[in-house]
Amino acid sequence: MAQASKTVKRVATVRSLDKALFILDLIGTKNASIDLASLAREARMPKTTTLRMLNTLVRRNFLSYDPTTKTYALGISLIYLGKKAEEQFNLTRILRPFLAEISNEVQETASLVLLDYDTAVYIDQIISKNLIRAVPSIGSHLQLYCTASGKLFLSEFSEEELEDYLQTHPLHPLTPKTITDPVQLRKELLQIKQQGYSIDNEETELGGFCIAVPVRNQAGNLAAVFSVTGPAERIRSKNLELLTSYLKTVSQKASETLGYKAASSQPIQ
Repeated sequence: MAQASKTVKRVATVRSLDKALFILDLIGTKNASIDLASLAREARMPKTTTLRMLNTLVRRNFLSYDPTTKTYALGISLIYLGKKAEEQFNLTRILRPFLAEISNEVQETASLVLLDYDTAVYIDQIISKNLIRAVPSIGSHLQLYCTASGKLFLSEFSEEELEDYLQTHPLHPLTPKTITDPVQLRKELLQIKQQGYSIDNEETELGGFCIAVPVRNQAGNLAAVFSVTGPAERIRSKNLELLTSYLKTVSQKASETLGYKAASSQPIQ
């Protein structure tokens, strides 16, 4: 009985931590400070629970509290942690030369993308001088099922992970070309895995085209994705076979920099 009680306590602690982190994320999405009532409502938590977590976060300087407006904002501890994370996070620094090479060679916007739970997040980018349409900016989170980078990440999911994703993420059409049939999406993911690259052909935005290639780490896992984005007509006018071959070659070099050893000298799949 005592052991069961300890287990329940540990689970409760983890849940409390998850809720506190959710509150931090929620406040981080706001352009201004936010009050207790609004936070509790958006977090779907009782005010008493929300206040208890807010007090802890304020005490640890993860949040700041303005007694005049009775609102909360992100605190100074996050600035310190953010700077430390930037110092420790070498992936951007290591891969930026490859990103610059791609953008310079292809003359389109090149981005570095990571998987963030169930979205693809842009963490670095080199904007093309030929930019004539908006592209996702650094920090943007995009859906997995309809973007080139996202589909590349999905192609690496286990069957169980993919099934869970499809059960919890409706495939809403963003354009008439968005894949909304799970069976069709599965077929495309298999093709992506076989060919070693992914394409978004106006699936996210009409007139937009994106190609994504994998960057693997020492263990062979997908560490990041390089993506090239531009106007659909302009990218289609290029030799797509040569373009994808070039991108796969660069991504292989980047992967080798991270310690990846391919089974052959061919571009990685």
